[in-house]
Amino acid sequence: MTLQVHPLTPDRWPDYVRLMGPKGGAAGCWCALWRVSAGDFRSRQGEGNRRFMQERVRQGPCPPGLIAYRDSAPVGWISVAPRAEFPRMAASRITAPVDDSPVWSVTCFFIRRGNRGEGVATALLEAACRFAAAHGARVVEGYPIDPLGERYAAAFAWTGLMRVFERAGFAEVARRSEKRPVMRREVTTMTEFRTGRCLCGAVRFTVAGPVEPPMACHCRQCQRQTGSFWIAITAPRASVQITGEVAWFSASPRARRGFCPRCGGFLFWEPAAGNRLEDGTIDIAFGCLDDTEGLTFAGHIWCESARLPIPEDGTSHYPRGRPGIDG
Repeated sequence: MTLQVHPLTPDRWPDYVRLMGPKGGAAGCWCALWRVSAGDFRSRQGEGNRRFMQERVRQGPCPPGLIAYRDSAPVGWISVAPRAEFPRMAASRITAPVDDSPVWSVTCFFIRRGNRGEGVATALLEAACRFAAAHGARVVEGYPIDPLGERYAAAFAWTGLMRVFERAGFAEVARRSEKRPVMRREVTTMTEFRTGRCLCGAVRFTVAGPVEPPMACHCRQCQRQTGSFWIAITAPRASVQITGEVAWFSASPRARRGFCPRCGGFLFWEPAAGNRLEDGTIDIAFGCLDDTEGLTFAGHIWCESARLPIPEDGTSHYPRGRPGIDG
C-alpha cells in the first residue's frame, strides 16, 4: 500500500503512542529533547515527557511533526517546527544558528524497525518540507549524520542521515563537527500556493503545492449536503493548513466531512483513519478557494447516483468513484 503521511493532530495521538512504544521512542524522550531545557528533560524523562508532548499536540496551533502510515499502521515520525520551538539547540555548538534566518528545523526521525530501508525517512522529509511551506516557512534546516562511508547504527541516527537530506534537495551550509553537517532547503518556490475560506471567514485554509483538478461528486451524501452535487479539489493533507474551529461529521465509516460551525459551510471531505480509502489526501470545496486560476474541471464521480441530468461536457464520467481510489 502507498505510504501515507499526516500531521500529528490530537486525533492521531494514539497512533503516535503506538509508534513510540513503551520506551517513548528512545530512553523516554517522546521527542521532547530539543523542546525543553536539559534539566527539565531529565526531570520529566519518561511519563513526564509523554505528558508534555501530548499537551503540545493538544494546544497547537501547529502540529509538531508528521506521522507516516503503511497499511494503516504508523511506521515513521518526523519532528518539524520553527526553530524557536527548540531552545536547547542554541546551546549546542553543532546546532547553533548559522545566521538569523527564520528557519524551520527538522530535529528527529523515528522509523519502526521493520520498516527501515523502505524510503520512509525520505518520504517524511519531503512531506515535512511541503508542510513547512504550507505554514509559511521559507527555509527548512536539518542536522543529519554524515557517516563518512562507515557503518552507522540506524537507532543512533535519529537526526537523519545526510544522504536522505541530499535526496530531498538539501545542501550543506555549515559543518562544526566532522560528521555533523547543517543542511538547508529553500521551500518558498517549491510549489504553487492557494488560500480559501468559508462563507463567514471563521475557517480559513492554505494549500502549498500541486492539487488534483476539481471534480463533481453526485453521491447521495453530497446531494443531501448541498442539494445537488459538490465540486472539490484534492490535495495532500500534509500540505494543507487549516485555521479556525472545524466541526467534523462522519456520515459513514468511510470518511468524515468538515464544516464551519458558525456559517455551516461545507469545506472538507477526508477519508477516515484506517479506511481503505485513506491515501493521505483531503478534498477541499472548489467554491471556497480564493483563486481558481489554472484549475480545469476534470469530470464527475458517482454518476449512477445523480438525480439531475449530467451534461456531456467532454470530461470523464465515472459511474461510482474515481478508479483505484474510492470506487
